[in-house]
Amino acid sequence: MQFIGLISAKAHEVVPIQLAFIDVGEPRRSSEIQFNQLTLLSDHGELSTQSVTLTPSPATTNYRFFSVLAMLDGLEPGIYRFNQVRYLDEQQREQTLNVGDWELNILDLPTAPLKMGSHSVLTVGKPERFEVELINPTDQSIRVFDSTISSSTYTLSASLHLAQDGAVALQPVLGDAPPQPLPTLVSATIELQPQQTQTIFFQLHGIEQLPTEFLVIQPLMSYQQAQNPRQQLILPLQVFSPPFLDDGAVLKYLDFLPVGAFHE
Repeated sequence: MQFIGLISAKAHEVVPIQLAFIDVGEPRRSSEIQFNQLTLLSDHGELSTQSVTLTPSPATTNYRFFSVLAMLDGLEPGIYRFNQVRYLDEQQREQTLNVGDWELNILDLPTAPLKMGSHSVLTVGKPERFEVELINPTDQSIRVFDSTISSSTYTLSASLHLAQDGAVALQPVLGDAPPQPLPTLVSATIELQPQQTQTIFFQLHGIEQLPTEFLVIQPLMSYQQAQNPRQQLILPLQVFSPPFLDDGAVLKYLDFLPVGAFHE
């Protein structure tokens, strides 16, 4: 599948890359699909992965989805771009596939004082918003500011919102309906008091310029502890995958994929 991936990560730390594939056609495979020795083919050369976690969806008559979480070896600071991966399949054949348009922004960042609790991961629907529980375990106040999604091609951002009293977040998971509107209060900055825990909703902006609604992001958020200079915090990985309503929608999507996105 063809995702736009905009990932910010710390230098020299493992980078999560969330990919998705469709096993399609007849007859059905007699063995499980495999992604051995998965390598990203980037503009900085081959990027190796430490591990690959494969999660299949229930099979239908004609197709099956596979979610693949690849843990990329730590990288030096810089911008890395890739649109292809190479791997060995279940028959030990080397395969190369197009996987969309990915950009990794690897940064040299200090350890942040903020901690993260529960947060959204997968939204089965349009890329509109995500949520993160922030924890200030320190004895100083910490201000947080609007989030940015690093990209040299697209201008994306995420504004901060707080839930109004009594509002309940309806964060979708695999198989659920899209999120319902949530009454929130927009804020340019939010101040977390010492020992405070606060759930923050991030509303995405600029999504209409993207050529697809299949999106993977790992955004940055600025923060300021007391009177210290502003720093940046990397937020959790977010995956947005609009649902296919029926077999016809799957076939229509496959018709528009580039030739390099398939193999036998």
